[in-house]
Amino acid sequence: MQGKHVSSDRRIAIVTGASRLDGIGAAICTTLASKGIDVLFTYWTAYDQEMPWG
Repeated sequence: MQGKHVSSDRRIAIVTGASRLDGIGAAICTTLASKGIDVLFTYWTAYDQEMPWG
């Protein structure tokens, strides 16, 4: 069985560090999503809780 090649014009972005709702990462995610770009984002809650902005 041969695999099928699927062509897509979808744009996808990967953003790291989007845990703070008012941070740069979250703003980038929101802006990209508003332009129709699919966004995969990551965050590390344990790290942010240890930082002064916690």
